[in-house]
Order: sequence, then C-alpha cells, then structure tokens
Amino acid sequence: MSNTKARLAVINELSYSPGDRRHMIVLIEEALKAMGVEIVHVTKANGYVPADAAFVHIDQSIISPEARTLALRYPASINAFATDIRKFRYIDGLLGRDESCDAPVLVKSNLNYAGVPERDAARHEGPIGRRLLNRVSNRLRRQSKYAIRTKEDYRIYPTLLDVARHYFRNDYAVQKFMPENDGEKNVLREYILLGNLHHQNIEQSDQLIITED
Repeated sequence: MSNTKARLAVINELSYSPGDRRHMIVLIEEALKAMGVEIVHVTKANGYVPADAAFVHIDQSIISPEARTLALRYPASINAFATDIRKFRYIDGLLGRDESCDAPVLVKSNLNYAGVPERDAARHEGPIGRRLLNRVSNRLRRQSKYAIRTKEDYRIYPTLLDVARHYFRNDYAVQKFMPENDGEKNVLREYILLGNLHHQNIEQSDQLIITED
C-alpha cells in the first residue's frame, strides 16, 4: 500500500455489529491500534477493502468459501485456512455407534460452543423467510429431550451402550471421557494460537464438565 500506516482488514460474519465487544478480537484491535495499525471491518457482503493483511473473525464452526476467498485476496491472511473446526475433525477418542467402550462416554455438540454462534447467525442472516423457518426449527429442537444448546447440556454416560441412538448423528460428537485431574480438581486447558505463538489458559473446577468462560 502507498501509505506508511499499516492496515488490517478484519473479516466478520454478516451479522457483525460495531458495538459487539464479546470477543477477544476487541483486545487484539486495541493492542494493534496502540501500535499504530489501522483496523477496518468488512464482511463478505461489502467485500474487499485494501489492507496489508486480513484477519478472519467469523465465529462459526465452518467458514464459507466466500469468506475464505475474500481473505486470500490480501497479501497475508490469518485464519483463512481454519475453515472447519467441527469436533469430529480433530478430537481424540471419537466413538461410533458400533464400537465398544466400557468406560465413561461424553456426548457434546459437533459444532463449536454447542452451536450457539450458528443459531445466532441463523436469526440475523439470509432472506426473511429462511430466518423465520430457522426460528421455528430451533424452537422445536429446543423442546427435544436430546437438545444440546449450551455447554451445560453436555452429558456423561457410564458406557457407550448407555448413549441413545439419537446422538450418533452429525449434530453430535460421542467421545471417550478422558478427564485431566490436578489433585482433587478437574482441569480444562484452552489454547490460543497465532503462528508460532501460543497462550494457554488453565481452568480448574469440582465439576466434571467445566463450562466457565
């Protein structure tokens, strides 16, 4: 670019609101601005804005081809290749219905964060008819005894045989339960990665399923 001030384009989902401060991108943006970097926010709808690099910030498990194509138009891009983070792609101990496991089993959503970001997007994106249909569909699913709509709904069963057949579908991930302990506490490790850099956050709890954010 011709000007000397570096510029980063942050690619957001269509429902992006400038006042939304729920995500870590807010802290990243503040730090970069303090370093003299200009930040511009775009979506796949308003398209390309010149910048030195792109940061894909779409809070969904699957990134659309349009968003990835937009990101790759920039000289450098972050998260452009993290296009599918559904759990069946990477978790250890994934179990199928016909397998055998006499140890405890964990059932959770296949989508990240229990699919909350996808449901939020369905309420705000697309034609109004589709949005209304999504709302009705989500309401019916919420009434199901099998519904997993938050991390609090994740379930632990004594063995694989105790897991209802309903959960062996693409919406869910059935996994051998492998808790990590530190003394009497259960441990949750969260990693934030950026190139060769990483940050590890460790949470401890008396609960088997740790849901604190």
